Amino acid sequence: DLKGLGVVAEFVVGRVLLRAGAFEARGGAGARVQVRRRADDRKVRAGQGDDQGIANCRIGFQAVLPDAEKAGVILGFEMLNTSDHPDYQADRGKYGFELAKAISSPCFKLVYDIYHTERMGDNSAFDVVRNLAAITHLHTAEYPLRSCPEADGNIRYSQIVPTIMKAGYRGYWGLEYIPGAKPLDELCKTVSLF
Repeated sequence: DLKGLGVVAEFVVGRVLLRAGAFEARGGAGARVQVRRRADDRKVRAGQGDDQGIANCRIGFQAVLPDAEKAGVILGFEMLNTSDHPDYQADRGKYGFELAKAISSPCFKLVYDIYHTERMGDNSAFDVVRNLAAITHLHTAEYPLRSCPEADGNIRYSQIVPTIMKAGYRGYWGLEYIPGAKPLDELCKTVSLF
């Protein structure tokens, strides 16, 4: 039990998702997990290589994995771009996939945000298909303004979505865009991509 370490999530109805900083927990009805992330625990990337960062993340997640496994929840790790989040170390899919491989637990998965990874130059469709088992949840938004995803915008969702679906992904697609002047029209347009 990890008493006094920060966020406590009580899942009471169905499948619920909790996000706290870079950590995420998801589980069925009645599941409970504690997750830790404090601002003073963050490591500054300058001078720290990815291998050390992955090792540090592995230590942190392994501390909470026994509780997650006992509660039957999945802890998710999200990669973010360094344009919106300066000096964030986990800024590419490769980082997350290496971390998932190092942790090797069915209760640790990646939250793969297509907006962030495409912005960093990753090939999202290729990465997701190749690492499908490591992913628990996908996020979408258009670049550069984090607006409603477009079929053929700067991020080619008309190619990415069918490729991922054809590979067998049946999980959640998070719509993390900033709504414009006609949010319901945008939502209908976005849903049509799936």
